[in-house]
Amino acid sequence: MPDWSYRTLFQPLLLRMPVAGARAIALRGIGALAKLPGGKSVIDFMGHMRPDTALSFEKCGLTFPARVGLGCLIDPTANALDALSRFGFGCIEVGPVVTDLSPSQSVMARFDRAGRRVVVGPDTSSVHWEALHDHLKGRKSTGTPIFVRLPVSQLSSPCVGCESLWLEKLVPLVDGVVLDSEGSDEDDDALRKMLDALACDLTGVCRIWREVNPAGLPDLVREMLRIGRLQGLLLEVDSCSELVRDVRQQIGPESLLIVRGRVIDPQEALDLFDVGADIVLIDDGLVFSGPGLAKRINEACLYRIPIPVLVSPDMRLGPASWLWTLLLGTALFGGGLLALMIAMTRVILPYDESFVGMNREQLCGVNSRLVDFMSHDRVTLAGTMMSLGLCYVMLSYFGVRRGRHWAKVTIQASCFVGFLSFFAFLGYGYFDPFHAFVAAVLFQFQLFGLAAPLSPVHDRVTPTLREDRAWRLSQWGQLLLICHAIALFVAGVVIVGIGSTSVFVSEDLEFMDTTISALSSANPRIVPLIAHDRASFGGMLLSCGLVTLLPALWGFERGRAWLWWLLAGAGILGYLCAIAVHLAVGYTDCWHLAPAIGGAFILALGLGYSRAFLCDVPSVGTQTKAA
Repeated sequence: MPDWSYRTLFQPLLLRMPVAGARAIALRGIGALAKLPGGKSVIDFMGHMRPDTALSFEKCGLTFPARVGLGCLIDPTANALDALSRFGFGCIEVGPVVTDLSPSQSVMARFDRAGRRVVVGPDTSSVHWEALHDHLKGRKSTGTPIFVRLPVSQLSSPCVGCESLWLEKLVPLVDGVVLDSEGSDEDDDALRKMLDALACDLTGVCRIWREVNPAGLPDLVREMLRIGRLQGLLLEVDSCSELVRDVRQQIGPESLLIVRGRVIDPQEALDLFDVGADIVLIDDGLVFSGPGLAKRINEACLYRIPIPVLVSPDMRLGPASWLWTLLLGTALFGGGLLALMIAMTRVILPYDESFVGMNREQLCGVNSRLVDFMSHDRVTLAGTMMSLGLCYVMLSYFGVRRGRHWAKVTIQASCFVGFLSFFAFLGYGYFDPFHAFVAAVLFQFQLFGLAAPLSPVHDRVTPTLREDRAWRLSQWGQLLLICHAIALFVAGVVIVGIGSTSVFVSEDLEFMDTTISALSSANPRIVPLIAHDRASFGGMLLSCGLVTLLPALWGFERGRAWLWWLLAGAGILGYLCAIAVHLAVGYTDCWHLAPAIGGAFILALGLGYSRAFLCDVPSVGTQTKAA
């Protein structure tokens, strides 16, 4: 559930459900997906949320991929760790663990929609240690440290005396522990016992104290930190406060300081980092802001890291990947423009006439609307070619040239799908020599672009620090643009299928007032000639679907005005050619034109909702001041 689907479709439904039910549905869904073959790749594909390697840091013997962690309120039972570890978190907390889960500990939680928080009672999310052990057992390492919260009061539970058993079994399965205590004398004794039990069994495990008392650190905590029995603290604060700064000064820079606060947007996390937090845990924010909150916080952190100067501005163009893909896009756009000019005038090329054994006049004699029908196919194909070429040019110059790996993957994936569609019409026996020659030349550009190195990243977009109106509207815009791209891809699949099998739909035959058998009787090569155009157009639509879907999924970031113009320009070229040629030749069947008109409307709506987010860029300072 990326932000664009969660904030628009799923969140309004889930927040109307009980907390336990909403959590179960969400976690079981993504947990089951992660367990399927290729499921983790699907999560990465949809969200692209893994943190940049530049955000990784080491402390207390652990490597954290990022500075934002997931609190135990979201997945206390570790049902969906494999999925959540791909959401951009630097660590994940589970628990709290109990040894005897009685009915009195099952206190109901509720959503406070006005306050944008989950209101919980004591031990709302407690999990029995055996259940947690079963979920953690056999889990492959994801590179994201897992912390388990252990209330020290469990040493005085009815299970007293068996603590060594459950600690021996449970704790080795995690990377760190959160020792949870309220600071009473009884808890102090239990804390010492817990530390003794852990020290006997584990080494190098980060043990963290939960401290909510603003008066200062208890003496026992100071002692445990000083002698290294505790490696850090976990503080719970309602907002960014001087408590975090004071605690950091007391424990020093070497100790790990994790802060769980009410973080709803990236600016609040940055404020906590600025006063000394190493890691900020989020849970309420994930519910009310969306699953992409960790990604947005990571982007805000990445924005603060200076970009290393790896190349000079006048770096050599020869080996760069973007140059080859730029040439590919330029050639494709030029070929589409040439095809448009031919389709609007001559329509039939000499090798077409050679294949069917008829010239243009003879084909018109077979059916008065046959050439108009072929013109409508070829103009639509030309418009799609120009749209695709424009996308490649802009992705190359603004994306690949600036080191955007996702832009290079987009071009390569779209190209391979397009070239594979070349074989869709060969079953009808028509080998288009010019088409094959152009495809062979363009395929070399693609291979050069694939093999050439990617330019280093040398710019960054302005992060979204606050959930302003432009960001909220953009979630609807992104959803519509993704739906539009998927519709293009599906349409491409359908048209390739039609072009490879039946060739015509009923509206086509009604427009020409003929049948397939009549056309085949006049000349058995007319249908293969049209199948070539149909399959080629379907392949181009497949490529256009991918080349607009992947940027909408991966590159939808504030200030990328070029992405907005890419989608707008490609859409105008494609839909203008498709709709105008139908009107020009008189092929005005409403049912036949409905997909094109509907697609243009959805695209325009998505662009309208996204324009302020993609094109109007407030500075970071402006966002902070406005907040």
